[in-house]
Amino acid sequence: MILAILAAAAAKSAVLYSAAGTEPFWGLTIDRRTMLLDDASSERKIRARTPKPKVTRTGATYATPTMTVRIRHEGCNDGMSEGIYADSVEVLIEDMRLRGCGGPEVLPRHIGGSSWTLVAVNGDDVPLQADDELRERPLFAIHWQLNSTVRAYLGCGERLGRYRAANGRIVSSVPIVPVRCEHAALERKASAILAAPVSVRWIEKSDEAELRNSRGVLRLRRRY
Repeated sequence: MILAILAAAAAKSAVLYSAAGTEPFWGLTIDRRTMLLDDASSERKIRARTPKPKVTRTGATYATPTMTVRIRHEGCNDGMSEGIYADSVEVLIEDMRLRGCGGPEVLPRHIGGSSWTLVAVNGDDVPLQADDELRERPLFAIHWQLNSTVRAYLGCGERLGRYRAANGRIVSSVPIVPVRCEHAALERKASAILAAPVSVRWIEKSDEAELRNSRGVLRLRRRY
């Protein structure tokens, strides 16, 4: 009986999610009952009851009067190590906005959980963006989320689809939507390539890879 009680208590307090950030240093844990923010910069700990999250295909939000946690399924690096994580995390509390990484660590040369900048379509370079602009309003980027959702920006906005990755190949279902924008021609070419299975070619001694099939080649540079 005692063992059963202890096991039940442990299950209730099991950590469902964790995240951390630097500059300033902070850590966050979310269990079934409590969200706990450990703000090392001010040597304080802030607690809030864990609410029911608002979950979408691209992330989740935990909102309370004390603290709001926004999780976005896109690769993340903490800026101080080589570790790459599946999610970028933002914590809003009082007048502070903390940014960091969360979720499982993404292994090198794994597609799931990684984020990429699209640098060329069939050998034609695409316009480059600064990191801040790429984060807020991406034009050419692909996020392969761990929940098998692919979020693609191919020139004219966001496209959501599904994917499977195994044995050096990716099968995705990014919808092809007729669009008009400055980069519509690039979007049509990139969408056509992603609409069919592609093989992955890792570029040695670099952070780049190519997605290839009979319709063309996408060259990607890994962000996270």
